[in-house]
Amino acid sequence: MNPVDDEPVVLAERRGQLGRITLNRPDAFNSINVAMWRALDAAISDFDDDPAVASIVVEGAGDKAFSAGGDLHALHGALTQGDFETPLAMVGAACAMNYRMRTLATPSVALLDGVVMGSGCSLAISASHRIATERTRFAMPEAGIGFHPDGGAHYFLPRCPGETGMYLALTGTRITAADALYMGLATAYVPSERLADLIGDLAGGDAPDDVAAKFAEDAGAPTLPSHEEAIERCFSKSSVASIVGALEDEESDWAAHTVDTLSGKAPFSLELTFRALRAGRGMGVEDSLIMENRLSTRMLGRSDFLEGIRTILVDKGDTPKWRPASLAEINDAEVEACFAPLDGGDLVLP
Repeated sequence: MNPVDDEPVVLAERRGQLGRITLNRPDAFNSINVAMWRALDAAISDFDDDPAVASIVVEGAGDKAFSAGGDLHALHGALTQGDFETPLAMVGAACAMNYRMRTLATPSVALLDGVVMGSGCSLAISASHRIATERTRFAMPEAGIGFHPDGGAHYFLPRCPGETGMYLALTGTRITAADALYMGLATAYVPSERLADLIGDLAGGDAPDDVAAKFAEDAGAPTLPSHEEAIERCFSKSSVASIVGALEDEESDWAAHTVDTLSGKAPFSLELTFRALRAGRGMGVEDSLIMENRLSTRMLGRSDFLEGIRTILVDKGDTPKWRPASLAEINDAEVEACFAPLDGGDLVLP
């Protein structure tokens, strides 16, 4: 239940031929905890099995967020109390949900109205149709909290244009609807005031492709193409250290800002994320999700993750003390060990 108002954390209803699912923690920016992952799994499975449901829509309650990602408060509380199973369940459920969404027989629509971050991105990007609005703010900020993009990110980010996926993963840059469309993270732009009409047409049985085309408008010009050549030059390098070196050689305000942004991220997270995205280029969805669950399991046990959450939730504004403290101090074997199969067996996807 939702601790704020005792409502379910996920609302599911049949409306005509539409299965409508709402992430229902608006006061927490619809951040996802274990209960939500389980409720989502049940609701999506039920709608996919229902022959009367022509499409499924996933949205966030309120007007601020689709989902701000995993519930950091729950993760911090569990880890500080020695509970490792709850965080493991959360990251495993994120991977499983991404796989389930990608293998649905029923078309799915994610309404990216508001903040879309972390695990929220992973849930959204696995939908067959992704509708951005003027309020969309999309970001994968995990390297800034000592973690890595998960739940399918190492599959979909390498498939964005050029090196934009790597740029997004390492810097945690927030993008709006126009850039989400440019990167292929969104499939259409619809003003938020038209979403109710869009849902009405889906409930009437109209196909998501037709509904998206009917309500789609121009999102405006994306900003990323203006840096496309520099992103390609710098982020195509063979390591994070060489990316930083290339950025320093650029001698532009954008490059200097990007170097400064990277300097605040956890060095180990940056290097692991870099290698995982490179590996994800040649993987299918299933293999990439199994790899991501291995990485998440190892990263949950590192001090960087608790340190990153501490600086966000507890000692806000404090400078995190990453271990290792710099890219030069990273142990290559330690990074590679994160990719090894899990001793207790790898994640089994639904």
